Amino acid sequence: MGQYGYPAPYQAYGSPMAGGPPLDRSGLYLGFGVFGDEVINQANSAVDFLTAGGGYNLMLGFRLNPMFALELGLGQGFHNNVTDAWGTPVDYLS
Repeated sequence: MGQYGYPAPYQAYGSPMAGGPPLDRSGLYLGFGVFGDEVINQANSAVDFLTAGGGYNLMLGFRLNPMFALELGLGQGFHNNVTDAWGTPVDYLS
């Protein structure tokens, strides 16, 4: 029975779907990502120093609680494949 002696308008079984405790995913984690870059303007330079390219990210972290984590990351981009004086392709931004 409800508060005023009337039956409840619906049957309630168990806990409600909304809400509930937050998930605690504490511990070590590893991440991987990919990215792409496009160069728009190089400030009126006579030579194009930077070209468009892509790359990847690696992350290693430790989550201390649901709101705080420490993370170490590496981002590797591949943009300027040029040939040096000896004919070897070199990526200056990797």
